[in-house]
Amino acid sequence: MRNASTGGKRGEGQERSCVTVKTARGDVRMPAYLPVTTFGDSFPLDRLIQPFLPRFADMLMVSYAYAKSITKRPEMPLFIDSGGFACLLDGYRVICREDGTGCIVGPSPTTDENKDNNQEGQAADMRGTTADSGGPGEVISPEGVLELQNRLADFASTLDFPIPPSLDAVRERKLRLDLTLANARYAIDAKVDASRLFGSVQGFDLDTYTSSAESLVSMGFSDLAIGGMVPRARDKAFVLQVCRRVADVLPEGGLLHVFGIGDPSFVAALFAAGATSIDSSSYVQSAVSGKQWDGEAAMQDPSPLERAHAALRNLKFATEYLGV
Repeated sequence: MRNASTGGKRGEGQERSCVTVKTARGDVRMPAYLPVTTFGDSFPLDRLIQPFLPRFADMLMVSYAYAKSITKRPEMPLFIDSGGFACLLDGYRVICREDGTGCIVGPSPTTDENKDNNQEGQAADMRGTTADSGGPGEVISPEGVLELQNRLADFASTLDFPIPPSLDAVRERKLRLDLTLANARYAIDAKVDASRLFGSVQGFDLDTYTSSAESLVSMGFSDLAIGGMVPRARDKAFVLQVCRRVADVLPEGGLLHVFGIGDPSFVAALFAAGATSIDSSSYVQSAVSGKQWDGEAAMQDPSPLERAHAALRNLKFATEYLGV
């Protein structure tokens, strides 16, 4: 699939041995830099570059929110995350349900007609949720996420609830951590297909990240995925500590993914610390503003085609830098 040639500056990640993971839709070489892409109409630039992504990657990362819009599944392997980042958006809440698992409830619809339609379609998905009297908006539940992942994913991660550094309410931090683990237990018991299911690791300090990883391994997870690193990315020492700690408890042969880190030099350090894959949309986000990672001058007011070209150049630079 991806171009095997390398011409960029050698990065630390190139010293790691390459392991091939087989999936039903093709082999995935590790360590891997997974480009994030979307489906639907929100980001037209993604549609321009998608046909070219197999030149640079064996697998794509798609968030649950955008995977719901897939009408024709790409032929290459997909890692579909849980969409748990939605709990960081305004108006979205983490809710504990009667069965002990957690879901995310979005803002109530703004019109009575939408409210009625939404309640009818998602009432069963709430399973005991206590919501405000206005009725639920979008509901992201562990069973809804798992059902979609079972249909479309080669790799998948359990529904988690990130705990940003700005969240200092002790009760809410504990709730999110406990429900992340409860959802993981639900998913590993309910999973029925052959995709690889990653237990999502969350925390708010080094000890809680470590204990979360240990709990997931005790449930039977062989593969883990670390979340909550993006708002902590400036503290590289902490992120690398978390990666090393989680890698230390990973079962032999297990995979370790780190969500959302795209800077090639930082990724190289994560690979050296034990990560086997990362995902990022940085390559395309930079291209939107005309930034090119290979040293070329930033473009001023780039056209859609120029942005698409810059995004692919950025991805090419990152994969060549890392030797993946």
